[in-house]
Formats: sequence, C-alpha cells, structure tokens
Amino acid sequence: MIDKIIFAIGFLAVAEGLALALAPSRLGDMLRLIASLPRQTLQQIAISLIAAGAVLLWVAS
Repeated sequence: MIDKIIFAIGFLAVAEGLALALAPSRLGDMLRLIASLPRQTLQQIAISLIAAGAVLLWVAS
C-alpha cells in the first residue's frame, strides 16, 4: 500500500515537473486565469477533480 502511495506522489511530481519544464512561460498565464475565476467555479473544478481521482483510484485497485 505504501509503495503505491509513494509511486502516486512520484508520478504527480514528474507530471507537474514536465508541465513546468515544457511550458514555463504559460505558468503565469495559468495562475492569473485561476485567480480570476469565481470561487464557485473553482469549487466545482475541485469537486470534479476529486470525483475523477476517486474513480481512477477505485478502478486501479
């Protein structure tokens, strides 16, 4: 179980690192866009991501 958690954290770090390495100039644009979104929209995005992640974890187990 712990090995899967460590793998998931490592995979997330690699994915985030690739996104930053491939498009560093877009980071500021993305952060400004996120900051300009209404709170309700951010909450809906977060809930959707949580649900999608939970489904993926369920399917993977």
